[in-house]
Amino acid sequence: MDTLGNLMDQDLDGTPGEEFQDALRTQQAIDLTPPRVTRVVPSGDLAETAASIDVFFSEGIDAATLASSDIAITAPGGTPASITAITRVTDSIHRVSFTAQTAFGLYSIRVGPHIADPSGNELDQDRNGIPGALPGNYYLIVRADLYNQEKEAGRKGNNVAVSAALPLSARSLVSGSDAHGTLKIDDRADYYCSVTQALMCKSGPFCR
Repeated sequence: MDTLGNLMDQDLDGTPGEEFQDALRTQQAIDLTPPRVTRVVPSGDLAETAASIDVFFSEGIDAATLASSDIAITAPGGTPASITAITRVTDSIHRVSFTAQTAFGLYSIRVGPHIADPSGNELDQDRNGIPGALPGNYYLIVRADLYNQEKEAGRKGNNVAVSAALPLSARSLVSGSDAHGTLKIDDRADYYCSVTQALMCKSGPFCR
């Protein structure tokens, strides 16, 4: 009711306070699905001057999260093309205009990753369940001393180091013994060894 004691009349029939008719019932959908780019037009070979591309997303995009800094077009030789405008065609299609390009060769296009849908879900182009992440190789950095606990500034999702023990699986290198193993593509083998401060590395001036 309001401050004067009037009950709700949701159905506007002049009879306020009805148990079913005047109760507001609604549903709220929770969107946890991140968007992705489904295609870019034109694509492939183009026998004319290029000055714009249409980027198709899998769903509607929050236009406020799509800026020129989210798009990179690189011409042959590594020269970047200047983005001049981004125009909404539909909620899920946006036209990116740039300085006219006539050079022959391969052009590269980067979109995102911090482009979001209206629910705030950022791009997950590789569908790895980590929206808004730049593609590439990521590594776990383990520091031995607890006095160097630094947060990598400006990187979303990074956390301060903790003092708890972290178990690592690594094989020991024994002086005078060969290490053998089989590696496939993208595999890696980790080894550890103990050296004294006075020990010199035969392979170079740095030991670690």
